Formats: sequence, C-alpha cells, structure tokens
Amino acid sequence: MNRKVVIIVMVIVLIAIIGFRVQLALEGADERFNTEVHVHADFAVYMNGNQLDFSQTEYQSSVSHEKDENVHLHDGDGKVVHRHAEGVTFAQFLKSIGYELGSDCFTTDIKEQYCTNASSTLAFYVNGNPADKTTYIPQEED
Repeated sequence: MNRKVVIIVMVIVLIAIIGFRVQLALEGADERFNTEVHVHADFAVYMNGNQLDFSQTEYQSSVSHEKDENVHLHDGDGKVVHRHAEGVTFAQFLKSIGYELGSDCFTTDIKEQYCTNASSTLAFYVNGNPADKTTYIPQEED
C-alpha cells in the first residue's frame, strides 16, 4: 500500500477516535442531571397580578455556570424547577437566584420587597392549596 494512503487512513481513524471521545464527553456533560434525586416541579410567581419571568439567562444554570447543583432552572425554561437533593426547599431555590422568601416578605433580586401588611397578603400555594412558604419542598409534577 502506498505510504501516502496509509497516512491518510491513519489521520481519518484518528479524527474518528477524537470525534467519538468528544461526543462521549458532551453526552456526559449534563451528568449532573442524572442523579438519584431528580424532581421536576412546575411553578409560577405572581406579584400584584403580574407573573415574574424566570426564563431569563440570569436565573438559568448551565454546564459552565451552575447556580446551585441541588436546585435550579435550565435550558431557558423558567417554569420548571429541578431538584437534585432531598430536603431542598423552594425558598432555597429562590435564594440561589437572588430572591428571598420569608414567612411575611418576598424580596426580588433587585431588592423590591413585598410583605404582608394591612392592605396586602403574601400567599404561597401548592396545587391550589396554601402551603408553608419557608419549608415547602418541591415535589414531582407540582
């Protein structure tokens, strides 16, 4: 066989091996989502009748920028929280994206505060039922 042909075949095989290894690495890049605990919970936050938009990049986790490995949003979906550990509360999720949820106040990432007072009530519902704001743990398909 011609030496030039052998070199070309070797280069093609080398490129195929590198491509295969890159593909394996990319498939394993989202391994953080294949943990023992992987709960998907739908959610929405309304303040004074307006729904907040969590699909924005600053609230999203990615392979290169993990907000919180235990609870996060990803892939531009701002309506499904992913929980990867036992005991992680919705309040902890909100804290991971710069929000605070206490028993009487909700504080946004830009420090706007909404509190229960004489004219307003901060309410927290899960599947249409009142729930504890500070201790609720998102469950599958909430």
